[in-house]
Amino acid sequence: MKNRNYRELKGVAESARLALAPTLATNALVAWVWTAGQIPEGNEWTGWCMIVLMGLCFYLYGMWENDRLDVRWDARHGLDRPVPRGDVSVWTLRWLSMADGTLGLILSGAVGGNVLLGLLLIAVIIFYNWMHKQWSKVALVLMGGSRGVWAFLACVAALVQISGMSFDALIGEKLLMYNILWYPASLALYTMICTWVAQGETESPTRKKFAVALLSGMCLHDAVWLACLQAWSACGMAFGVYGLVLLLRLLKQKVS
Repeated sequence: MKNRNYRELKGVAESARLALAPTLATNALVAWVWTAGQIPEGNEWTGWCMIVLMGLCFYLYGMWENDRLDVRWDARHGLDRPVPRGDVSVWTLRWLSMADGTLGLILSGAVGGNVLLGLLLIAVIIFYNWMHKQWSKVALVLMGGSRGVWAFLACVAALVQISGMSFDALIGEKLLMYNILWYPASLALYTMICTWVAQGETESPTRKKFAVALLSGMCLHDAVWLACLQAWSACGMAFGVYGLVLLLRLLKQKVS
């Protein structure tokens, strides 16, 4: 029984691609600095942590649903994945993903002031998971869109936390300006490039290594943004998170 529980826990962790999860922290950090003009201070760190938790919930929802929906394809082409190996069941991933998706939506309302943005992110994730094996070009856009919508949601949540106003009030006060879209657009483009490289990883080991390096380097993309914003301490944090990603990879956790 203990061995079975260990295998299931290991399968759940592998399905989550935990080595990529720390990038959510740097995404949220850039979103905060981009909208507030400075890193969180004092109790604001609690708000930032809640934004990261919200992003983690949506991230885990997407990863576990991806493996659940890919079960037939993996049975033929990805026998090293957790579900075909028998480490974790489809139903386990389903219940875990539903719980995380629901919590993400709750947090998007509580932290970001708008559940609709959370629902939009869920919708983009669902369409990606449905289409990425059949329509690679559409999947490219959807994967970039999922990170872009998450970054936009993080920016909105940061504005809500900083101002104490609701999402609707922010629009009414014209505080939600078009310029906050620059960072989400940049992150979406970077993610599309990573996805394009990763789409050929099964045929090319070199391409797979390059894709893994690019995905791990998302923290470095964020470090460049923070450096441009002259948030030097936050930039140092981004490099620290990049080190955490590398450590998780050494511990055999995956990014893709």
